[in-house]
Amino acid sequence: MSMTVGTSQTALCSAELARASAERESIRKQSRDLQSAATGVEAKLKAFGASGLLATMYSQDKNGSAFQTFARSAVRELCKSYRQLNQTLADSDRLSNEGRALLDKVKELLTGEHADAFAEMGLSLNRYTGELKFDEHTFAEKIAGDPEGVRKLLLDKKYLGPAVSDVVETILKQSDGYYFNPAYRNQPAMDVYA
Repeated sequence: MSMTVGTSQTALCSAELARASAERESIRKQSRDLQSAATGVEAKLKAFGASGLLATMYSQDKNGSAFQTFARSAVRELCKSYRQLNQTLADSDRLSNEGRALLDKVKELLTGEHADAFAEMGLSLNRYTGELKFDEHTFAEKIAGDPEGVRKLLLDKKYLGPAVSDVVETILKQSDGYYFNPAYRNQPAMDVYA
């Protein structure tokens, strides 16, 4: 009888170790995907920095078509890369509270007190899915009529560029797996003596 209990315990321990190993690998993959998506957003954010190309072009000729065309392209590409980041986080079934908080930072910006201003500029965020939408036609009209207002929403502190940049910097400086919970943490302990 004791041999059977010992063999059962060994089998259960082996199964637990295999499951834990698979969990760690799953979390490592999700972490790599998140890092990759964050790096993609980081690359698109270079244009939105204080000394980035958008600010430089604005200071040189805010009413020029080159600035307006570049701004539209930069926002389109930022939205595309942000969608990938959002999707990576949203697809995880192991997202931690810290990971959810990252998504909430951008959601709060685009659905909060300045939501109407962003919508008038052609940017909106689905409150439930976090999907970022960009209407280029609306953006083109807004930037032609109010380049200063668009510049403020894109570049000023606490607005789009800096807010997304804060999220990306936070992601990139955390350790592997920080934003994901292993599934086995959420399950009750197994009773190996049953």
